Amino acid sequence: MKEKAISKLKGEMNSSQANSYVTIIGGFLLRYIEVNPQESEKILDDKKTIAGSLNEMMKVAKGKKQGNFAVLTDAEGYEIVSKYFGFTGTITPAMMIPEMNAVPVIEAKNAVPFNVKLEDFLS
Repeated sequence: MKEKAISKLKGEMNSSQANSYVTIIGGFLLRYIEVNPQESEKILDDKKTIAGSLNEMMKVAKGKKQGNFAVLTDAEGYEIVSKYFGFTGTITPAMMIPEMNAVPVIEAKNAVPFNVKLEDFLS
């Protein structure tokens, strides 16, 4: 069951590579089921998706909105995701740290290569 949950998460992450939030939350969910494999079936619920959990975060943030700003802490965001999926297992601080290589890098169009040496600035 854990393998099916991993496959579902990776599929959604791959199809939404332009949305770094899907990648970050997907990484959290992958780390979560490594520690709590008994909760894998909750990820397999067809009505539950990473995008759906992001929408849930948006709803909560709108409720906290002050002026034109709405902010959630990382811990609040991960707690909302956990409630959305119905998790009851352990959330560790390590689960909440995104992997640096998990966020896709989007290359700018018509980017000019940047190549400078320290010697170029010394006279």
